[in-house]
Amino acid sequence: MAIPFYGITPGMTLFPGAFQQPLPLNECLKNSVDVRQTLTEYRITIQTQKESWLQCIGYDGKIFYVNCKTKILTEEKPDIFKTPEELILATCPWKEIEQDGKVVYKNKRTGEIVNEQPEIYKLVTQRIQQLKEKNENKQIKEENVNKKEEMIQMLKDIGVNSQSTWEETKKKMKIIDGMKKKEVRGIFNEYVGTLKEEEKLKIEKEKKENRKRCEELLSQMIQERIITIEMVWEDVIKIIKEKNEFLTLSDKDIIEIWKNELVIEEKKGIEKWRKCISENEQMNNEMTRDAFYKQCDLMNIPKYYQEKLYQFYLRDIEQKNEDKKRKQQQDEQLKKRLELKVKTILIEMSNKREILYGDTPDNFLLNVKDIKLDESIKLDLFKKEQSYLKDQYLNVYDDVRDIINSNFGVITPNMSTTTFIKFYSIFDGRVNCLPRKYLELALTELCSHSSLDSKKHSPPSLDLPLEKKKLI
Repeated sequence: MAIPFYGITPGMTLFPGAFQQPLPLNECLKNSVDVRQTLTEYRITIQTQKESWLQCIGYDGKIFYVNCKTKILTEEKPDIFKTPEELILATCPWKEIEQDGKVVYKNKRTGEIVNEQPEIYKLVTQRIQQLKEKNENKQIKEENVNKKEEMIQMLKDIGVNSQSTWEETKKKMKIIDGMKKKEVRGIFNEYVGTLKEEEKLKIEKEKKENRKRCEELLSQMIQERIITIEMVWEDVIKIIKEKNEFLTLSDKDIIEIWKNELVIEEKKGIEKWRKCISENEQMNNEMTRDAFYKQCDLMNIPKYYQEKLYQFYLRDIEQKNEDKKRKQQQDEQLKKRLELKVKTILIEMSNKREILYGDTPDNFLLNVKDIKLDESIKLDLFKKEQSYLKDQYLNVYDDVRDIINSNFGVITPNMSTTTFIKFYSIFDGRVNCLPRKYLELALTELCSHSSLDSKKHSPPSLDLPLEKKKLI
């Protein structure tokens, strides 16, 4: 026996039998194994499905929604079925309802009802209106694009080309709904203009490809020596015009191609012969023009290149001289810097009493061994510093002689220790902490003479390297 069915909407019930207790639809779905099958058995119309949600229509025409996974039935539209406008509206806590024939606004959270439109609801509806206008504009644009594409297809079908006119074409065209005559003509002009541009690009492409073929052909003719760069233009053009490929080119294009090839071949030839010249030892030094040309003839260099090669030769010689001069300047500057460095070390050693008058240069040379400067220059600097130190020693020498003359009269190597101690005390008070070695050196010199006359005796000379003397 078929089960009687009445319109089912949320809150309504099924009557499986005339005398049975009514059964809610929610319970039917909750106990069902297959939601779709259950709805089909109860003759519920399923409109559409999005993900796990079904949109259904009851016999009374009301729409409700069923979730196939949770088996929940609801009249509220799920987010998956909402339009962008409805999604925006769902974020608003207020909704518009009708009460006693009037439009009022109800707060979905608190249940509060107000007559005036809340401010937040106004903002939401304004945003929705903007979105609708945007969608409408987008739809209008899409419709216009579709109409334009339909129009262009029509122009193609009736055989419109770049030479077609509007007067001829409009007689063959059908009227497209919603398009004005001005719009149609604008599309026609745009389409014809596009065809003309395409034809222009095609012609330019063919011309470019043909020119490239001619360039390759001319290059091949030069390689095969059919044409040489030494030939006059009248002979060149005569040979070129015999080739059919060049007939499509203007004389201007042919001249331009020839000039370009001429530049390329000249560059190749000059590079080749310049290399030969650079490898020739006889041409490494400066030569006169006649001597250069004579050498070029011996090397079988074509006359065409000789003048250009001579100009390059002069430039190369000039460049070599400049490089040489620059190198000399750099070497000189480096030498000065190294000399200054050595001199600085020498002065520092002298100030620290590491070098004294009469010392050998061994200790100094050891300190400057890592500086890449000729040893002769280092020794010259050392000798100059010794000249300065000699002045210090002369002062000590004079003081020692004065002390001896004033206090002792004469001094000999056999003097007593007490006498020497007295002498040192007098010397230290007058010389102001000069090296004691100078005192000992002066005493050694003075003790070797019987008289202390300053006119007869002087300190040792620095003409030869000094040797360390045995001190008393």
